[in-house]
Amino acid sequence: MKIDQMIPRGFFKRRYDVVAGGSPLATLRTHESRSEFVLGGTTYGIQREPGWGDFVISSDEGEIGRATKHSALTSTFTVTFDDTEYTLVSPGLKSSFELRTGEATVGAVRAGGFWAIRGEVDLPDELSTARQLFVLWLVAIMWVRAEETAAVSTV
Repeated sequence: MKIDQMIPRGFFKRRYDVVAGGSPLATLRTHESRSEFVLGGTTYGIQREPGWGDFVISSDEGEIGRATKHSALTSTFTVTFDDTEYTLVSPGLKSSFELRTGEATVGAVRAGGFWAIRGEVDLPDELSTARQLFVLWLVAIMWVRAEETAAVSTV
């Protein structure tokens, strides 16, 4: 299923509706470093391991993938699904993220409007929908954190 957009909901953009083929697919919540969504009758959970641990997506069948944040000062993750490793990186603009394997860009999520009103999504078809939603959740939490940082710095 091709995911098209992620649309923020609410004043603080703590919830994103994900749209595929023009129809609602799932809602991602970005508070407290955890989320849950239902896809095709299966419930998926995303949470951060204790301390400054990895972000992990799992279902009743076990772990599906994980993401390691490189540093609190950067917007870069190493995302691992099975034995395949990707890098999710913001190449300059905090509102734009690229998904890479090695040096090749294989997907992107970009803010589609002023203040990240809508996220335009182009992720590889070889990633399952649940895995694509995990990548989108990582981008969404980085967008929320960037806005929180900007708000604090203007006070």
